[in-house]
Amino acid sequence: MIVVSIVAFGQGKGKVSGTIVDATNNQPVEFATVALNDPQTGKPVDGTIADDKGKFVIKGIKNGEYTVAISFIGYETIQRAININDSNSEFDFNSSDKSRSRH
Repeated sequence: MIVVSIVAFGQGKGKVSGTIVDATNNQPVEFATVALNDPQTGKPVDGTIADDKGKFVIKGIKNGEYTVAISFIGYETIQRAININDSNSEFDFNSSDKSRSRH
C-alpha cells in the first residue's frame, strides 16, 4: 500500500505537496511520479517526481478542480480529485486507498 498526504493551498497560487510512503513498511517510495491532471480531459497540467524521501511539491497551481495521480512500478496508481480554491484545503490519503500490486 502507499500512504500519501497532500496539502493544497489556493488563492491562485496553489501548491500541492506530500510524502509518499509504503504502508506495509512505512518506508518512503522514492521517485514516484505525481501528476496533476485536468479531470475533464485527463491530460496532465503539471507534475513532478518524489525525491529520495518520498516528498513532492507542485507549485503555481491555478484555482480549479484537478485529479492527482500518483504512480510507481509495482504499485497501483492512486487518483484523487482535489479542488484548489481561495480557502486552504488539506487532502489526506489513508492506508486503505490502494494496495500493493506486485505480481
